[in-house]
Amino acid sequence: MPRVFVCLVIGNLIVLAATAALGIVRERVQADVHVTLAVFSLLVSCFVQVAAFMYVNVTARAMTQAIHLGKLDTSLLPGVRRTKRSMVHALAMVVLGVVAVTATGAVHWQSGDFLVWHWAAAGALFLLHLAAFFREYSLIVEHSAQVSQVMSTYAEYADRRRAESAAKK
Repeated sequence: MPRVFVCLVIGNLIVLAATAALGIVRERVQADVHVTLAVFSLLVSCFVQVAAFMYVNVTARAMTQAIHLGKLDTSLLPGVRRTKRSMVHALAMVVLGVVAVTATGAVHWQSGDFLVWHWAAAGALFLLHLAAFFREYSLIVEHSAQVSQVMSTYAEYADRRRAESAAKK
């Protein structure tokens, strides 16, 4: 998952940069093109956040089940909960930034005012994305290692159970 996440992030940052570039040269292109690309880039941003959160959430649930079913060491569970909480915080940070950029952009598009605020919000959103992506990447790498560890331990447990069951027959 870490490589998939990096690919999604790179694509997201490219789309955000293209949106900013069209916003800079918006006098030469129609504003509708910038707005359309902005909506697309904000949807991509939300998709990346939701995909990362869903990965952590689903694999955390699978790990929890494996730990309980296999009667494995439960010391990893608090770390899993902490990772999920951290992912929610990063998701909220990016979504609030998306709302701020969308709101200031909509006001500017309708009234022509608040351009400075829109640029400030767009710059802050880009920095929020970078901060969130670096944090999420480290969480996903850590979480992926935990998933591999728990699932391999659970696979060993399941193999032992199958062997014991076969020996009894």
